[in-house]
Amino acid sequence: MVASASLEGRVFERFHRFQQLPTTMQAQVDELKSFLVSSDVFTPHYADWSSRNVVSVKGDVLMRKIFQKLSNRTHGTTHERAEQFCDALVLGGFISPLREHDPSFATKLDGFADNKALFVLTESKTKLSPSVWDVREGAVQAGAVRLAAQSYSAKAKKRLGWSSFVSYAVVNARLKCLLLFASDHAQQCSRTMDLSETTVRMIENGEHSFGLRISSAGQSVTIFLSSEKQQSKWSDALVSAGAHREKDQPEDAVTCGGCLPLLFS
Repeated sequence: MVASASLEGRVFERFHRFQQLPTTMQAQVDELKSFLVSSDVFTPHYADWSSRNVVSVKGDVLMRKIFQKLSNRTHGTTHERAEQFCDALVLGGFISPLREHDPSFATKLDGFADNKALFVLTESKTKLSPSVWDVREGAVQAGAVRLAAQSYSAKAKKRLGWSSFVSYAVVNARLKCLLLFASDHAQQCSRTMDLSETTVRMIENGEHSFGLRISSAGQSVTIFLSSEKQQSKWSDALVSAGAHREKDQPEDAVTCGGCLPLLFS
């Protein structure tokens, strides 16, 4: 897997921790996933922020099933051991806490077990709009970026001095795509660019505008990074995933004035 320094965001940080677990435990987690799916524990639940019921499993039901599976295998287990496997299911990317938007989950790597919480499957319901978890395999670069204002509402903000907005991006060499998400825990992709017939150009305009313009015949997107080093890393990643590098040709770009730290909470 690509060095974790190139893959920022909770999905990759959790999976990096998962890979550090004993291989025997990882194998047990695979068995546990199959057991949970076959047990039909994922059912519709009410969520106060959604107009529809969310297919999920409640924490107490999840823990009970984990305890059941481990007891069948080892002829007895402990609550602490069951909690470790709950963590492993999250770290491995099988399930995710429903309330990922809570800032406390941004860097959380353990202690996910909660009897009152709801957990959802991370796999997207449609392959046309994958989740961040769906594009983990094959990713060579991931992290927060700033996008130049393009939509009508974004341009309106630009007139007020907001020239860009934060997004989360993943460069996937296996899919040969640049994927943009609303956050590092998004269940759906907001935009995808095929990199096989795409060019990438470095652009500079001001202290904070370490930009890259990714263009194809039908579309383009401009992203801003936090430093020249990051700009170079993302450019190299895009090229490794299929984009063609243009010769350095300085040009005017949307200014990313007063960029804030590129963080998600």
